[in-house]
Amino acid sequence: MRGVADALRGLDEDAVRRVLNWVSDHFSIKISSSDKSPATNQAIIEDVNNENSDNEISFDDVAEFYAVAQPASDAEKALVVAHWMQFHEGLTSIETQGVNTRLKHMGHGISNASRAFENLKKTKPQLIVQLKKSGTSKQARKSFKVTTEGKKYVEQMLKNGNSN
Repeated sequence: MRGVADALRGLDEDAVRRVLNWVSDHFSIKISSSDKSPATNQAIIEDVNNENSDNEISFDDVAEFYAVAQPASDAEKALVVAHWMQFHEGLTSIETQGVNTRLKHMGHGISNASRAFENLKKTKPQLIVQLKKSGTSKQARKSFKVTTEGKKYVEQMLKNGNSN
């Protein structure tokens, strides 16, 4: 969705409408007449414009993203990198080892990535949820996903870090 919004960024309303109509025709997607109403098209255009205004800051890599977010705790460090991996790299599940490896490469390794993820899972609302566990031992690999609340938390960190 972000890619679609990026592709439509800067186009006027008529151009966005033409692109959306072309996409539906090109991919043979049937859109009901109620979906093609001017009100619906206007809502899509407004969503694209809102997406654009929310993403004025762009980052070339995880290190720059991390620097602006300024995480303080190990849990925040893990959350920032997990956010990057999920929302910027498109990963559908995140493993603690991958997050800690990224942190180590940036010089910000954490002492216990599993504990950091467990702390994120325990927050109310949860900032990370566990998707699966491979194996039965305590050391089994676990896969996680950043929640909507986790995404909002990191976005707030970025806003706070960017205002300094």
